[in-house]
Amino acid sequence: SSDGCATTSTNSLELKFVGIDQNGGSKESNFSAFPNPFEQTINVDYTLNEGSTVRLEVFDADGRRVAVPLQNTQQTPGEYTYQLNLEDEKKTAFYFLRVTIDGKTHVKRIFKAK
Repeated sequence: SSDGCATTSTNSLELKFVGIDQNGGSKESNFSAFPNPFEQTINVDYTLNEGSTVRLEVFDADGRRVAVPLQNTQQTPGEYTYQLNLEDEKKTAFYFLRVTIDGKTHVKRIFKAK
């Protein structure tokens, strides 16, 4: 895109790569999602201590996979921020973000307000 950010779209979700800080890092793979609740767009942040394979999935409250914006993507150490646009998901409801980093799974419950 013109702002220098890579954007990936699926049927109902847009994933926008916002940035990476390769000087960051920690002993653990931190994972957060904000704002929560959200209306259309939610930021997903995580930190990789070392090069890792990353998978990001979004599920609805019934356990149906809504999208897989990152599918076993190899990434270098650093801090990552993605913007997920769930505008096409019309339903006000709980969703679940599942991030799998080198086989270790982290899950966050998120709430879409509109």
